[in-house]
Amino acid sequence: MRARATLTGMMEELARRDESGLLVRLLWDRERRQAIIRYRDRRSGEAFAVDVPNPRALDAFRHPNVYRPSGLAAV
Repeated sequence: MRARATLTGMMEELARRDESGLLVRLLWDRERRQAIIRYRDRRSGEAFAVDVPNPRALDAFRHPNVYRPSGLAAV
């Protein structure tokens, strides 16, 4: 298991996957005690970041499009 990467004093990367041009990151905001998903599709340029319910953080990491903010169409 690799060490967790600290992004800033307040953000910590808990998990990351980078495959087929999609980058999905599960982050923890220490100050707010909040899980965040960051999604980026390098092929289309689409990207979003969204708070997710803490108990659903792993599900959101596995299926980020379910947690896509409204107004963003699925690719």
